[in-house]
Order: sequence, then C-alpha cells, then structure tokens
Amino acid sequence: DQEFARMSASFAQYERIKRRNDFQRVYEHGEKRVSSSFLLYLDVDSMRPYRRLGITVRKKIGNAVVRNRCKRIIREVFRRNKDVFPQGADVVVVIRQDMVGKRYGDVLEEMCTMFS
Repeated sequence: DQEFARMSASFAQYERIKRRNDFQRVYEHGEKRVSSSFLLYLDVDSMRPYRRLGITVRKKIGNAVVRNRCKRIIREVFRRNKDVFPQGADVVVVIRQDMVGKRYGDVLEEMCTMFS
C-alpha cells in the first residue's frame, strides 16, 4: 500500500521523545552505547509497537547551524532506517564533537554498527 509506505518513512509526532521525564527514564534505565560521534541510550519497552527517538546536543558542539545539521542527519537516519532500531525501543542520541562535519552515510554506518 503506497499510503503506508509513505507513512512509515515519516518521522511522526508519536515517534519523538519530547518530555524531560522520558529522557531521564532512558538515561537512568537504558543501556548506554558509545561511539566516536555520539552516545546512544537504549531503553526497550517491548509493549510499544513503534520506536521513539530523542536527540540532545550541547551548545559546546557548535553554533545553531552546526547543531541543527547534526540533528537533521540523525533524524534522517532514523526516518529512512527504522528497521535498524529495535522494535518498541526508546533511543536517545547525545551528539558528540566528532559528529560535526560527518556525512549521512558515515553516520548511518556508525549507527548500524551500534545495533549489530
């Protein structure tokens, strides 16, 4: 179904982690994975039929343009490759300085190795 294909490649509101207490829960109870470009906190709640993504980036990383570009790349990796992320998981990505200047393909490759 074409409508479903279009929907599944989106980044819907229900797939976003927005509330501070949701971020805190993932930080406290989730599994932490480290790479050069980001820290990844993973909290799996298998009761939920979809995945959720939250992104944080400190001002120290760069100006607003740099920070927003990093967030855009992470969102695009999530949007196009949802099957890489565990079903029902809350994933919080904390962007590190090394991610600045990386391209989509490099970030995707790094993200895939985090889940394999």
